[in-house]
Amino acid sequence: MTGTDIQSYVETRLGRTFEPDSMLLAINECLDEIADLALLYATIDLTVTDTEQWYALPDSFSTVEHVIIYKNGKEYYYEGWIYRNGSLRIPNEGSYRIVARKMPEYITDIAQPLNNIHRMYNNAIKYYALGWVRENEDLDDQTSEKYYEKFNNKVVRAAEKLISTKSPAKVQVIRHA
Repeated sequence: MTGTDIQSYVETRLGRTFEPDSMLLAINECLDEIADLALLYATIDLTVTDTEQWYALPDSFSTVEHVIIYKNGKEYYYEGWIYRNGSLRIPNEGSYRIVARKMPEYITDIAQPLNNIHRMYNNAIKYYALGWVRENEDLDDQTSEKYYEKFNNKVVRAAEKLISTKSPAKVQVIRHA
């Protein structure tokens, strides 16, 4: 789905045209609202040599899910890490892989696809854009609240469905490194 698809949907539902820049703003604001419920993940490899140092993670990272340590060519979950305000501290030297949730990436052009977010969120984004347009036309519009409520319900439902899928674990847990 592209930003143009969302714009077309909103225009069809409301019976009038909107500026692409306004739709782009609404879509990117929606991606901020979805935040880490988009269930996007990224990894960072980190070699810790200073056990007192706090390592700043990228701004797009929102929650550290796992820290994996490499020992003797094998991967193990590491549980001794501390995460605070976008920074991570690991009190043991070694090579680690940080697995974290991240925020969806903005689109910069209305014709650009939203390809970094699961398609189960497509209808939620459309409802957010509808609510955003209605709210910006009239701050007291009650219909915008209904669209935002539908948006929230669809985001939660999509996240719950995606979280419920399970994959087999492949690493062992080390409780005390």
